[in-house]
Amino acid sequence: MDARTRLGWVQLYEQVGNAGVVCRRCGSSRPTLRKWWRRYRENSPAGPEGRSRRPKIPLIMSHNY
Repeated sequence: MDARTRLGWVQLYEQVGNAGVVCRRCGSSRPTLRKWWRRYRENSPAGPEGRSRRPKIPLIMSHNY
């Protein structure tokens, strides 16, 4: 799913004001839609773009078996 699609869903949510209706129509969950909406409000219009899931702190692997 691309950022343009997510942006459309966020804009639809702002127009309708009902997350349940938008989620049923678009096939996403309410927490996901609200996450995108929150990001849109904070970083408009780049908010709904995907973010890296990479950890911010590197994992130190130990080889102590």
